[in-house]
Amino acid sequence: MIYIFYVVLVLILLIFSTYTYFILKRIITNFFPNSNIKLIAFVLTILCFIPIIVTKLSNWLIFIFYFLFISFIIDIIIFMLTRIMKIKFKFYNIIFIIPIIISAIFTTYGMYNANNIIKTEYSIKTTKNLNNNNYKLALISDVHYGKTVDMNKLKEYIEEISRENPDFVILAGDIIDENTPVDKYTELFNELGKIKNKYGIYYIHGNHDESRYTNPTDNRNKKLMDAINASNIQFLNESSDIINDHIILTGRIDYSYRNKGVRKKSLDLINELDKEKYLIVADHQPYVYKENKNAGYDLQVSGHTHAGQVWPFGIITSNIGFDYGKLTEDNFNLIVSSGFGVWGIASRTEEHSEYVIINISEN
Repeated sequence: MIYIFYVVLVLILLIFSTYTYFILKRIITNFFPNSNIKLIAFVLTILCFIPIIVTKLSNWLIFIFYFLFISFIIDIIIFMLTRIMKIKFKFYNIIFIIPIIISAIFTTYGMYNANNIIKTEYSIKTTKNLNNNNYKLALISDVHYGKTVDMNKLKEYIEEISRENPDFVILAGDIIDENTPVDKYTELFNELGKIKNKYGIYYIHGNHDESRYTNPTDNRNKKLMDAINASNIQFLNESSDIINDHIILTGRIDYSYRNKGVRKKSLDLINELDKEKYLIVADHQPYVYKENKNAGYDLQVSGHTHAGQVWPFGIITSNIGFDYGKLTEDNFNLIVSSGFGVWGIASRTEEHSEYVIINISEN
């Protein structure tokens, strides 16, 4: 899977670099018509893409992407004005300044948005008997620890979430990923286990937690479980826990494990549960929520999508299925978080980074 990603990335870079070369050649021609245009454009193109190749997924890639995209749109507009509508265009020599300015704004915003974690709050009503109690759930997903979230930032937000006084906390997968140092596992989960709550902190696997895309050989999966077991966190793996007299929580292993023979059917998981209770399922990916809904769960909490993270990928994730926010169907609710951190590029030009507070009460 990861190799396919890098092949696609290389193809995209080739397309980007070719178009960059032609844009630079055009700019040089306008300002320095007597220069060795092709050589200069080629050298500048290489200089533009060396930071991307060296740093892999960096914010410079975001800048280049938006610069080329906006330049392409401008080229189409100019083509329509000059070739189709026969309108003379006098500012062609300086028009390249527009994509530079807009791209710089988008890149700066993306960096800020990725690092600025906000609270998102939802309220849910249920017809089930909660004995007039109101419950508060804190949801954290997709931390991808080590990218935009370090220990200092984590401690700051753990204090903030603790001040919300949640009844229980769900860590809904991808808390770590392939790039999280193994020697940080114990410190990370020990700190997450300090979130103040009444009934417990629960963790489920996402598609990245076990570094399945890189085939690690450093025994990190055992070290992950050792870190969780040593913390104040309970791991739910195709299993359920009775939170209190009114709520039961089920934790699913990620949908990407479906062909490994370890992910059960929702009906098999819910059959032994008391259907009179309010049933919550934590399932990292939201796209198969109908299985959980049809089985009889009342609420599903998910992450995974990052709400697209970087435009225009939100168009893709939203067309695959419900990818962000709150969805209500009949008596079932699905809440999908955009994630506490980011994956790949430390940028968000789609939705913000967040932790989620969910208030559950009777109708």
